[in-house]
Amino acid sequence: MTLRALSVALLATELIPLPTLAQAFDYDTTVGIAVSLPRSSGCLAIANDHLAPRSAVTLILPAGESIDHKARVVIARVEAKLTEDCDVDLGQSGDSYYRIQLDDSAQGRLPYFAITSRTHPVITRTGISRVDIDGDGVDDDFRVCTSHEGLHLTIWSGKALKGTRRFHRYFPLHYDVEPSCTDADY
Repeated sequence: MTLRALSVALLATELIPLPTLAQAFDYDTTVGIAVSLPRSSGCLAIANDHLAPRSAVTLILPAGESIDHKARVVIARVEAKLTEDCDVDLGQSGDSYYRIQLDDSAQGRLPYFAITSRTHPVITRTGISRVDIDGDGVDDDFRVCTSHEGLHLTIWSGKALKGTRRFHRYFPLHYDVEPSCTDADY
């Protein structure tokens, strides 16, 4: 049975709602960045103003040779949508801000990738974090590199720097660092 025939059969039995098959995956509204704050809370910036309270957010902090930290995956929950930014360094034009609950306040002020859709388990090996976010059968690689005064967070469909870049955000550090980014990161 072909995938199309299986989809039609499942639609006929109402096991899969039609909008699920018709919706295209959008990285900009599904992925944002977040930082942990004191007292087990955090701030999420994302181009999506419809996140429901208590919805799960997968936070991914990939390891990086250019920044001193270990890879981490943390599950957070949306507490509330905020009327203004909760961290001036996170957002960009068009973002919405959310207070999130997480148990990771010891990590300091490094930015996490924040995925608001359900995903397969995140695999982290040799410092590289991977998960198929969009369900296309190709793992997405998460990469963090440094420019002169900040971090570039990118997600690649396929291998980082060789696949297709799907997401990019900049996070300022407000101090000089040794650049590790390549031209492809920008």
